[in-house]
Amino acid sequence: MMLLEKTFHRKIQSRKIFLHRESFETILSKAEELLNKCHQDYTEAYNNLLSHRSHTKLAEYYDMHNAYVQQLHAANGMIDHYIKETLPKL
Repeated sequence: MMLLEKTFHRKIQSRKIFLHRESFETILSKAEELLNKCHQDYTEAYNNLLSHRSHTKLAEYYDMHNAYVQQLHAANGMIDHYIKETLPKL
């Protein structure tokens, strides 16, 4: 292979990696926004539970806690999958 062909091939690979990274960062930023929203809702539900003890507020608190943990798990899973599966295949 000539040097020019190798350079062209590397350039294509670089573009591919940068496009994947850009797409991943976009998806991750959206996941982070959702995670921040879930955390805000969770904190609000906790404060409501502290100020007004009731079964309804406790149920809301548990719901917000579960939503936050689920979103946190999803975000961590995306990062883990990207690092362990996607990057090595590029």
